[in-house]
Amino acid sequence: MSEPQQAIIIRNDSQMTVSYSAAAVALKESALASGALIGKVTNSTEQAEAVPAQVKLQGIISLAERARKACKKPVLAFGAKIDATHDEFVADLLAEMTRISSLVGSFQQLEQAKARAAEQARNMELTKLERERAEKIAQATSDEAIDAIQEHYNRLAETIPVHEPVRAEGQRVTTDWEITVTDIHKLYRMHANCVELKPRLLEIKNLLKMGVTVAGVTAKPIVKAGVIIPKDKAAIEV
Repeated sequence: MSEPQQAIIIRNDSQMTVSYSAAAVALKESALASGALIGKVTNSTEQAEAVPAQVKLQGIISLAERARKACKKPVLAFGAKIDATHDEFVADLLAEMTRISSLVGSFQQLEQAKARAAEQARNMELTKLERERAEKIAQATSDEAIDAIQEHYNRLAETIPVHEPVRAEGQRVTTDWEITVTDIHKLYRMHANCVELKPRLLEIKNLLKMGVTVAGVTAKPIVKAGVIIPKDKAAIEV
């Protein structure tokens, strides 16, 4: 970091620490001290005293912001390189994982269909047994006969197989949804909680500047007074 604005931040990569230089801290304290002298702005003279304080404060803020970006730039570049290397490394692995997962998913979908069909058939068989049980009990002439009927049909019910989908060791099967939104406006009208809306403030401001009354917005003009620091003239020397 050779540029002056970069030098105010000290980055220690080996210890993973970041701090501001003593010179930067001194500049900050000086700017804050200048600002502390401004208690009110009620006339042109007080404004003339306040603006230089603004310039000094904004100068430090801008300098710190440039230093922050410059300090992060190589770190972000290295992070991007790590991500790119990772993406390249796992690309074929992910493709193969997706292919096999699709094959296994198709098989499991078939297994679930078989399980549903088998359960339906089992329920029909249980219903038939319950009907026969009730008919037999209705014809029974003693408690002992009813107990024997109950035991007999309980054993028959236990013999009806239950189809379980085939699972491999370590396999986890869940049911999910593959969703394609075909009409987001209709989705919002019918299920507003399923759509995220965000206001576009720049477009709203542009409409307000043109005198348009923006529906669903309450707005009032406010005045902001900042300062302009010429690019060809450094506001602060480090």
